[in-house]
Amino acid sequence: YKVNGSKTFITNGQLANFIIVVTKTDPEKGAKGTSLIVVETDEVEGFERGRNLDKIGLKANDTSELFFN
Repeated sequence: YKVNGSKTFITNGQLANFIIVVTKTDPEKGAKGTSLIVVETDEVEGFERGRNLDKIGLKANDTSELFFN
């Protein structure tokens, strides 16, 4: 599969080695056309980590943006 899109406010996005992405693989099937895809972040073409977002509290975990191109 080829995954396109982005997601903001991902906890531990800067540190994750694997990401589980919920994606529509067959939009005609409604909810049954939704799949979970495990993305290994180390060597995937088109995957990019965005900025680490500043927060008022909860500084123990990073919160970031993820991009799939």
